[in-house]
This record gives sequence, C-alpha cells and structure tokens, in this order.
Amino acid sequence: MTTKKQICAYCETRNPIENSHCLSCGAVIESSINFESKAITQDLSEKILEICEKYEEYDWCHSFDTANKKKLEKAIKSFEIPKGEKLLMLYDDTVFGSNKHGFALCREGIYWRNSWDTPTKRTKLMWKKFSERKIELKELAIELGRGDRISVSIWDDENREKITELLLDVQALLKE
Repeated sequence: MTTKKQICAYCETRNPIENSHCLSCGAVIESSINFESKAITQDLSEKILEICEKYEEYDWCHSFDTANKKKLEKAIKSFEIPKGEKLLMLYDDTVFGSNKHGFALCREGIYWRNSWDTPTKRTKLMWKKFSERKIELKELAIELGRGDRISVSIWDDENREKITELLLDVQALLKE
C-alpha cells in the first residue's frame, strides 16, 4: 500500500499528507488538494497568455504555440516540469537556444533552471507563492526573495528589464 505524500513548496521534500509543517525545512505546508484545484483557472491562464503576447516581439519570449517542439521538450526536461502541466510561455537564457536554462510560465506556476553561476534555493514557485514575492532585477538575475533567483545573463539591460517587467505584469494579475 502506498502512502500519500505532499511536497513542500520551499524545499521540495516529500512529507506525510497529515503534516502541517515540512519535516526538512519547517515551512508551513498548504493542504494538498488535487492538481487541478491548485492550478490557476483557465480564465487566468488566458490572461497570462495575453500578457505574454505583448512580449512575443522579443527573441527570448516563446508561447507554447510558437516555440520549437525540440526546444519545448528540452525545457520540459531541464526545468523538471511535471507531466500534464500546461506550458504557457517559455524564456530561453542560453546563447545558442538550447533551452537548458531559463524559465517557463505554466498553469500551476513558474519553473526555472539556471546556469552554474546563478545559485538558487528552489527551481519552481506555485502562483500563490510567486504572487507574494518581491521581484527585482539585480545585475544578471531576477531576485524572487528567499534565496530564489532566475538567471537573465545573456541579454542586454533593456531585455533584462523587459523580462522583469513581464514577471511583474504576471504578478500584478495574480494579485487582482
């Protein structure tokens, strides 16, 4: 018989379903409901897509429909996006477009992977947690607070500011 587990949103440790706090880091664990109820609504997904459309003129922004299928597959594997998660937008932070580093906006949250020179505590945030974070561009990374960073190292200052603006626009939508 398999025991149901819930995953801590902060350190990703698997915890017994009855725990209210993570066994590893002590963070409060939100009650584990099914995937659909934790994900944002279809209407909100469409609004996030509308925000992303404003940035599609930039080389770094790819919607699910416009992204190369091989790049999508690499990003899904590299960012460890769970099977069944709906990808909305993809940001590639690699020089040659391999999609091994960058971030993906998905229905459930944001997933990312950085190069070795941008340390981060986590590699994903569910939308509720993302909406509570202070987002700031600091040099070659977007700081998400609590030790979380997303690398934006291959672009110039103007593009880094636009990438940050995109995330701030999504956050503003989530706070509405």
